Amino acid sequence: TVGDHAILGGFVGVHQFVRIGPHAFLGAKSGIDKDVPPYMITSGHRAKLYGVNRVGLARSGFEKDRIDGLKKAFRIIWRDNRRFREGIRQVREELPPFPELEVLLSFFEGSKRGIMR
Repeated sequence: TVGDHAILGGFVGVHQFVRIGPHAFLGAKSGIDKDVPPYMITSGHRAKLYGVNRVGLARSGFEKDRIDGLKKAFRIIWRDNRRFREGIRQVREELPPFPELEVLLSFFEGSKRGIMR
């Protein structure tokens, strides 16, 4: 499934049953074989995550503090190749809840193919 406002560049190949979160940006010619979390940028032949789609979120009217909160969550979850469960637990402990953060965290719970790193 492809989330609302997700952008797929030209010639992006997406494996069947992969989920692409809302406001995700997939660079041209990327190969996607795992779920792409909401609000993230991916790129590359064997695509990998590069961080939060700051420009796209700002253009869509997201508030700066929400974008900054998503950036903090990204750093915590993907830091040191830790397990996602540990990162999610730490995010819930350290960051105040807001709707976009809940969308991101709940996306992990519904993954069947695994989350892109």
